[in-house]
Amino acid sequence: MPPAETGPAPRQEMPAQAPERAPAEAPSRPETVLPAPETAAEQAQPAVTAQPAMTSPEKSESLRRIESILEEDVADFYMTMPPDKQAEFKRVGEETATKIDRLLAQAKVHVKKIIDLITRWLRLIPHVNTYFLEQEAKIKTDKLLKNR
Repeated sequence: MPPAETGPAPRQEMPAQAPERAPAEAPSRPETVLPAPETAAEQAQPAVTAQPAMTSPEKSESLRRIESILEEDVADFYMTMPPDKQAEFKRVGEETATKIDRLLAQAKVHVKKIIDLITRWLRLIPHVNTYFLEQEAKIKTDKLLKNR
């Protein structure tokens, strides 16, 4: 016969039974989910920044109207630019349209700021008269304010 063990018997845990009803005075709390710890591979990779809203395929109606007004009478100049200048002109134009959209959404519209934004954007066109740029910026600003 084997020797009897004299130590305490292993404790068996009973599953806790949930009450049938929650107490009325205890508010229910949503469970907090903690993020999983990062692995070494995730820590080594650089963080990816979010793309700006202007690259989203769904642009607001006001932003589309602003871009169409800015594009008027500029297509000929755009086609004569080299491809690298075209890319820069397009990028700056989209940024300008987004800034103008924000300015027009405000209660008090700052017309001078809109004219300055458009003038800076149009100055990217090579070999264009400054007088033409200023006049074109004023015309586009008037159209933007009229279509607001």
